[in-house]
Amino acid sequence: MGRRTLFVVYLLIAIFVSAQNLLANTKKQDNCLNEKYNTTNKKSAPTTKKNTANNLITNLKTHSNSKLLKEALAYISQKNNIDSALICYSIVYKRYADAKETINDTTLTKTLSGLWYIYFFHYYDYIKANEILKESLNVCKERKLNNSWVYLDFGFMYQMIAEQSSEKSLYNKALSHYKVAYYGARRYNDWAVMLDAFGNIVMVSAELHKLYAMQNEMALLKQIPKNFNIAEYNYNTLLYSGMVALDKKDAPTAIKCFNKQLLLFKQLSHEYARYIHLAHINLAKAYSLQKNYKTALQELKKGEYISIQYETKDTKLEAYKLLYKTFAKIGDSKQSAIYLNKYILLKDSLLNYRLIASVNEMEFENKMKDVTFHLKQLEHEKEMQRMVICLFMIIGCTIVVSLFVVASKNKKLNQSNKALFQKNIELFQSEEKERMRRKALEEHFAEEKVERKYKSSTLSEERKEELLQKILSLMDNDECIFSCDFSANQLANQVGVNYKYISQVINELMQCSFSNLLNKYRIKEACKRIEDKEHYSGYTLEAIGNSVGFKSRSSFIAAFKQITGLTPLDFQRNANAK
Repeated sequence: MGRRTLFVVYLLIAIFVSAQNLLANTKKQDNCLNEKYNTTNKKSAPTTKKNTANNLITNLKTHSNSKLLKEALAYISQKNNIDSALICYSIVYKRYADAKETINDTTLTKTLSGLWYIYFFHYYDYIKANEILKESLNVCKERKLNNSWVYLDFGFMYQMIAEQSSEKSLYNKALSHYKVAYYGARRYNDWAVMLDAFGNIVMVSAELHKLYAMQNEMALLKQIPKNFNIAEYNYNTLLYSGMVALDKKDAPTAIKCFNKQLLLFKQLSHEYARYIHLAHINLAKAYSLQKNYKTALQELKKGEYISIQYETKDTKLEAYKLLYKTFAKIGDSKQSAIYLNKYILLKDSLLNYRLIASVNEMEFENKMKDVTFHLKQLEHEKEMQRMVICLFMIIGCTIVVSLFVVASKNKKLNQSNKALFQKNIELFQSEEKERMRRKALEEHFAEEKVERKYKSSTLSEERKEELLQKILSLMDNDECIFSCDFSANQLANQVGVNYKYISQVINELMQCSFSNLLNKYRIKEACKRIEDKEHYSGYTLEAIGNSVGFKSRSSFIAAFKQITGLTPLDFQRNANAK
């Protein structure tokens, strides 16, 4: 008991030390993340009036995480309160940085997605947006979450920069990220991400003239339950059909598809503003294909209105670009110059001189962050390995000591068993002699009993002796007795007499039953086979029992014990020790 108690104490100490080390390591990681957040937030967050902001922050800090997320969505829908939405998301993220365990997976992913949306679509801070996406990937990897939405946002980023810089390589990067998001979302049945990714795959594929290669994506789209979001599902199928028609210069079909898209949304809303804007832009392209520039301009004006209404500068930039080109086609140089000037001014406000170069910097930064994250993971794993090694050393020492104690006890036990075996053999032999003497004394009583039992039999004593010799000869020489199905009836058939005479002869002359006699011969043969290492060394004891006619392990052991006084295992050990 003392040794077991000591073992338990060792284990508890090791577990306690491991827990302390893990806790310390977790706190260090949290502090590092907190410092990173504070530093980047001060640099990136837009400034507001100090007093109003301070009062708002003080008020919002008392809200729960779920309420803050609802407030953020409400502020975003109000268009002019993006700063307040950013404060809501930032408070939740700060809580995550201070204590990760208090933020559940859904809340954290919604917070990171919201931060990215604001920095990317409203502040057009691509560097900060990229940092948030990298952090999101790390979070998804650490918590083993669905990361398809992160790759979807990466695709948005590359696509927007490609549209502003006209670099085909960035379109290809956007397409690859959209596909990763699309197929990754399918594994998690994330239908919302699949619908968003599909629509963008269509637009980027059209830009790269790769719509013909979308058979797999179209097949996968059909797996999305249509009742999940019937409007978006139909919008995407119409978008694909319309863009294919545009690619084939089939303007009437394209116009029909894009007009059907507009019918899906009865009124303009913040949620579907970009969908409606895109439908108008595509209609303008289709009408321009027919050289119906007047109607094309009307559609572009509608797209411009939506962009101004919802302050989506990227869509406004696209509308300005198409407007100045369309006015130029109809010879209205004045209007063309006005929209060209708007386009240049807006583009300069969104895309500074180092924007394109920053894409490569982002790629390098992503790789460096991956390396840093990997090194941190390795350091953490090394620390865990050190603790595990210490724990196993303690357990190993305890096991070695325990094995030494058990070995000592087993040695003494084996010596005791050997002495007991010899005593059992001697006792068995003396009991066998005593049994024979008792049988001799009781023989005349047994004969009277047998005579009564078989008084109707007509066998003479001479005939009985003759049958017995036949029985014993068969038992000695015929291996059929080792069949598990061998019976007294089979023995009678072999000898050529009635079953009752077999039973009578064995009972009268051998003073035992047929089954006892059969078991004696079988056990005798089993003992020979156990000692015959040349032919039966590969047999288990149970296999040897089966080979001499015993159907089960338990019946073999019981018969062996009854006849020899030993178990088969004890007999084998002593045979091997000779």
